[in-house]
Amino acid sequence: MVSKGKSTMSYGLVSLMGFSLVIAVALSRRFLIATWITVANAIADIFAFNYMKSRVSKITPKLALLAAVLIIPYLVFIKAYSLYLILPLSLLFIYAVFSYKKKLGLSYIAGSGFVSSISLIWYLMICSDVESYVFATILSWTIFAIVIAIIVEYKLPFRKMNKVSLVGSTSAIISIGATITYLLTKNYVMLAMYVPSFVAVLLSGGKLKNVMELKRVGINATYSNIAFIVFALLIAYCGSCI
Repeated sequence: MVSKGKSTMSYGLVSLMGFSLVIAVALSRRFLIATWITVANAIADIFAFNYMKSRVSKITPKLALLAAVLIIPYLVFIKAYSLYLILPLSLLFIYAVFSYKKKLGLSYIAGSGFVSSISLIWYLMICSDVESYVFATILSWTIFAIVIAIIVEYKLPFRKMNKVSLVGSTSAIISIGATITYLLTKNYVMLAMYVPSFVAVLLSGGKLKNVMELKRVGINATYSNIAFIVFALLIAYCGSCI
């Protein structure tokens, strides 16, 4: 991410996928054989996706074969197919389109959303159904990851995004997520999971003076992700009991 020509997707990928795995396992509340299979598969996917991310703009037989191999465990181990899968599948499609067209900023944002939404797929490898509060939690995590990605893009000195665009785009995304969450759960407590996203925007500050400061932004994003996961899981557990 230190140069204008390189995709920001390569930074924080492993940690973001790791956090997504933590959410999937924590929400399942199960530690069965299926859980360990999912964890092993997720670890393999983390390394594979890290390899594929910089090559998606040039599809080769080797890349296509690797993608096909990665799909097999999901076809075998996913316990149930849900309409909720529209979330990760649509984000994956958007990421692939933007990456192919070399829209690096947009591909980074969509890619962050897809990687966070993988929680839902991994959850379905452990559990046979998705309760509304589970999907709402994963949706809020996906929204949070997208908001953080937008903030990172905004702070890059060579991006033309201004503060008004940042606030407008993130507010719209957060509002959509909160609306869907309430319609699914009818629980005001679950809406609290969107507070960290608003706080992140409020504390986003100004643009960086140079890209060398980006390391600090990445560290802050990691801490923010950890804090969000702890907070969101507490809200999810409380919300599911109401």
